[in-house]
Amino acid sequence: MHEQSLEFSFLADTPQRKTREGLISQVKRFWKETDGGAIPVTLACKILKCSNQTIYKYIKNGKLRGHRFNQTILVSVQDVERLLDEPKSKGGRPKKTI
Repeated sequence: MHEQSLEFSFLADTPQRKTREGLISQVKRFWKETDGGAIPVTLACKILKCSNQTIYKYIKNGKLRGHRFNQTILVSVQDVERLLDEPKSKGGRPKKTI
């Protein structure tokens, strides 16, 4: 057997073709990366009551973790829940204190 590995040792130096990742391994990797789950941007928009642009801005700024799964951008469910729990600023001028 040792002789056989020496016979084909030239194969170690040849470039190997990348094989596509299987669906099951993609799903496993995705679940690991997202801590258990993620939702599409459109659903996150409905939950957070904001626009797609706002979600993409949150991803860019690091407020939400974005993940690409095939052709779809997904955001972490945990991050969406965290944003829901944050107090909302009402905006406007601060109230006068007398």
